[in-house]
Amino acid sequence: MDTSNFSTPNALLPYCKTIEEVLLGSDYYVMHIQMFLVTCVLILIVILVRQYVKLRISIHGNLRILFINILVLYFFHSLTWFVYFLRYRLLLFFYTNACDLLSPVWMVPVFMGPYQVYSVAYPSLHFAVTFERIRALFLVHNYEQMGPKLIIAMICAIWLASLLYLACIVGLALADPQISGHPQGVVYLTSDYNANLMFWAMLFTMLLVVATALCDWRIYLLNKRLNRVGNGPSTEYNLSLKYQINENTLSMMLILPLDLLYALIYPIYNVFVLVLRAYRQMLSTANYVSYYHMANTLLFLHSLVTLVVYIRFIKYVSRVRKPSIVKSQPNEEANIHFKQLQEQWK
Repeated sequence: MDTSNFSTPNALLPYCKTIEEVLLGSDYYVMHIQMFLVTCVLILIVILVRQYVKLRISIHGNLRILFINILVLYFFHSLTWFVYFLRYRLLLFFYTNACDLLSPVWMVPVFMGPYQVYSVAYPSLHFAVTFERIRALFLVHNYEQMGPKLIIAMICAIWLASLLYLACIVGLALADPQISGHPQGVVYLTSDYNANLMFWAMLFTMLLVVATALCDWRIYLLNKRLNRVGNGPSTEYNLSLKYQINENTLSMMLILPLDLLYALIYPIYNVFVLVLRAYRQMLSTANYVSYYHMANTLLFLHSLVTLVVYIRFIKYVSRVRKPSIVKSQPNEEANIHFKQLQEQWK
């Protein structure tokens, strides 16, 4: 690939002017808002971890593993955007000419890579949470003996697939001379070389998000029906089923609203991005990037709302389950629990 055309300052001047126009134009305010949002997300992650360590709520081990992975994904995704925004804010304070705002090629996958991983891993991890609740409900008698092997295998597969997708996106993007042939003005991985792969990944994850929300709703309805049947006077008491119904009741209080919200936001975001890419040739680079950043604000807002719900959920579970621990006399249900456990250990 011949990059000699970009070896002179004059050849890079259009890219210098573009990035300056982006950073000082309408995107200036958008990036400040987004930097504030990702800062809030990072602070909320710290608060969430602190609340969990402090309150130590009871949550199934498999769900705990999944939510830890979701938090790790949130953290790296938000931290990367924070560093991205902070870098440009600092450059705007100290730059002397527009070409000081250019980015070396290696920064493109560093800053944009975590978003590509997030776009695949986040919907997949939420589907894994739903799959785990389905498995717990339908395999209730054997679920506790199965252990975490399957869910760990699913998590490893999700991370591996996400990183493989990232490698393909980066490899195809760097094959494009418009990205790899010179220092970058506006940092992005979208190119004609990887457009088809991005489209199919977007379609797959959008279907996965909708399927997850529908499954959550089905679990919620089934759980209500099982709860009514289980509380009937003629129903034989089943400790394992009762435990999983209670776990599903609590987990669906957290998962269902968030997945329904994401099933609404994510298609809107994807449709907006597809329309934006379709009309890319009609827009200036500065306007294209500004509109793209505006769309990303939806994802940052969703992350913010999700973490607030997580924190409130931890407080709620701690408050609800605390009275059951301090009771001095076991109730009738507790006696049945102990009898069932004693029979199993004989």
